[in-house]
Amino acid sequence: MDRSGVTTDRHHDARRGSAALSISGYRIVMASTVLELDEYAPEWDLLVEQAPARVHSITHAWVTSFYRHFVGPGSRCRCVLAFDADRLVGVLPLVVSKKYLSFFTKTEASPPANTQTFAADLVCRSNDADGIIDAMVGGLDRFLRGAWELSFHHVSERSEVVRHFRAKSGRTLSFSEIDGYGNFVPVEGSFEDYLGSLRHEFTRNLRRVGHKLERFPDYRLDFSKGDDAGGSRISRFLTLEASGWKGQQGTAILCDKSEQAFYREFTRRLDRRGWLRWHELHADGALLASQMAVQIGRVLYVWKIAHDEKYKAFAPGNVLMLETIRMAFAEGGTDEVNCLTNSAWNRDWNMRQRAYYNVLVWPRRPLPFLAGYCRVRSKVFLRRVPLAKRFYHALRGAAAHADRRRSAKPD
Repeated sequence: MDRSGVTTDRHHDARRGSAALSISGYRIVMASTVLELDEYAPEWDLLVEQAPARVHSITHAWVTSFYRHFVGPGSRCRCVLAFDADRLVGVLPLVVSKKYLSFFTKTEASPPANTQTFAADLVCRSNDADGIIDAMVGGLDRFLRGAWELSFHHVSERSEVVRHFRAKSGRTLSFSEIDGYGNFVPVEGSFEDYLGSLRHEFTRNLRRVGHKLERFPDYRLDFSKGDDAGGSRISRFLTLEASGWKGQQGTAILCDKSEQAFYREFTRRLDRRGWLRWHELHADGALLASQMAVQIGRVLYVWKIAHDEKYKAFAPGNVLMLETIRMAFAEGGTDEVNCLTNSAWNRDWNMRQRAYYNVLVWPRRPLPFLAGYCRVRSKVFLRRVPLAKRFYHALRGAAAHADRRRSAKPD
């Protein structure tokens, strides 16, 4: 077992592994080591490039880096692989754990995600996506057995998961609901037309601070594909991010050793794949703003941003964003500049929105139906109906009061 809790002594060769299942013409294997997954990196990333939602958190680099640095005690790394003959056609990466309830034990499985990172998703060949997803979930059912719950958190409306399970696959029980929105700039028409769609006051201020920055003799923009051998750009970014309010509140990447190790490994792996981008604005002998970006196919993700708060009067973050969008229009090859989030600052940029969903899946059996599907449906009903909502909160308050009274009694 390696440091992440991934077992290293089973299924070394998943493509020819003895634990494979044959489901609907696909061979399904449950992989349990990062070493196995490294073997399939090129095929995996080819699936990502062809996926409707080709986000960086479904790449081999993201998932394996997460497995190495974020999976703690009590959880296991498992990855369902689907093969058509010897060709990889589907990947469902998971973190699996047990939850012990009053009358039974439930296995919880979800793609890698935590509060510091974007959520992962499954990826599969678009041709017969429904069949591949059904085969992978069927294999998961065979591997896990008993009562289990598969949860996808904050996946794009373009994800095959959302499309498949919202169509109500007959082999499983499922529930989906919107979990917010993400914003993006469509690269359509000319940059001048786009600029003209922004608020006049905003663009006037951008021109004003842009002229102020250009007065610095060393003012320059640096748009780079990848990092240098010493990883200086990721180091500069982390230092810049930690210099502001995130560092003061302890939420900067540098404040967490596991998070720092994850981002360093992930960007290194992404760099080797040719998808990593760094955008920097320099002036007055300092790095004023930086973007950690990812280009997959025709989508540019502005994934992480940081700026020097001492220079906030120059709005370096906004100036860098403007130049990033200008570059996307000028170079071609990009259909959208995607910010992933729905942050307040996005409003200034006339962005479009894309919905993100939470999707829950259970096997079609009595216990998961009652303890999973019906429980979630009941919670949704209680949230949406005012009278039921008040009754629900009253019951929770009474239960909490009873628990406090029991805990206060002497043994």
